[in-house]
Amino acid sequence: MMQFWLQTLKKKIKDLYKKIDKYDWDICYLGRHPGHNKEDDSTLEEGVSQCNSAVCGLFGLILRPSGAEIMLKELFPLDYQIDTEMNLLMQSGIMTGLYTDPQIVTSDVSSPQNSLIQFEDGDLLTQYNWSLVYNPSQLNRPL
Repeated sequence: MMQFWLQTLKKKIKDLYKKIDKYDWDICYLGRHPGHNKEDDSTLEEGVSQCNSAVCGLFGLILRPSGAEIMLKELFPLDYQIDTEMNLLMQSGIMTGLYTDPQIVTSDVSSPQNSLIQFEDGDLLTQYNWSLVYNPSQLNRPL
């Protein structure tokens, strides 16, 4: 069973590379959080979209060396979770992200009930203004 799964994953990623190789990108998400609003994203071709709006998570991705360089240069020190910071870099045009649709890798919704990095009411999650995901100009620091 594991061998079949691995072969299937390899084929999907190989096919994905054939599609995304022609685009300018730093990171390609193999999946994204449930509830991802795709309205603001641009479909590049069947199965590939540009990530313009949502925090996709870090549970399945391909990172190019250019993406790693940008992250090392721009992300630290962190003000927010890494996936949120990465999304802000994409919204500001510093980093370019793509994602697969349909997803190759899936995840449950990330929430205080199933995550060690989310917080309950009154803590960081509630204090964080989710409009930042759509408006990086509201950050406490310049990008």
